[in-house]
Amino acid sequence: MAPLREARSQERGLSLMEALIVVTLTTMMALLLLPMVSNVGARNFSRVKHAIAAADLVNAESEFRAVLASAVQDPQVRFAGGQTSLVFAASPAVAAACVEPGAPAIVRLSVIELESGGALLCESAARRELLRWPQGRARFSYNVGSGWVASWNEPPLNDAPPPGHTPPLVRFELGAENVWVAAAGWSEPTRLDAELTQ
Repeated sequence: MAPLREARSQERGLSLMEALIVVTLTTMMALLLLPMVSNVGARNFSRVKHAIAAADLVNAESEFRAVLASAVQDPQVRFAGGQTSLVFAASPAVAAACVEPGAPAIVRLSVIELESGGALLCESAARRELLRWPQGRARFSYNVGSGWVASWNEPPLNDAPPPGHTPPLVRFELGAENVWVAAAGWSEPTRLDAELTQ
C-alpha cells in the first residue's frame, strides 16, 4: 500500500488559480465562437429557404405546363385570356394542377395580388394555389404567330367544326427572371370533329 500512497502524493492537481484561468479562457473562446456559429446557422437557413423557393417555382412551372398541355377545343368554352386570367377547357389524361382526368372541365388560371406579392391560382372543380411570391407582379401574354399580345380570344365556332389553327402560346412573366412559355394542348381538332359529326 505504501507505493500507491507515494504515487498519489506525487500527483499534483490544479490549483484554484489554474482552474479559474482554464474556466475563464474556455468562456472567452465560447463567447468568441458563438456569433460565428449563429451566423453559419442563419446562412444555412437562408440557403434552405432559397432551395425550397426554387423547388416550388419548378413545381409550379411544371403544373402550369401540364394543365395548358391538357387544353382542348370545346364548342361551349372558348379559350379566352387577358393579363391576369385565362379560361379554357381542359381534359388531362392524368390529374394536372386543379383538374381531374376525364371529360373536359372549365379551368381558370388567375394572377391575384396579395398584401405582399401575389399568387397564381388554378381553379376548376377544385381551387389550388400553384405559386405564391413575396414581391413583384406577374402577368400573362399570348402569341398566335404575330407577336406577343396582352389578350387573345379563340374565335367562335358558329356551328362549324373547330378550325385546325395553331394553339396559342401562353407566357407567364414574374419579373425578368421567371418567364414560362407553354402551348395550349390541342394540335388539331380531331376529337371534337368526331363529337360534332355524331
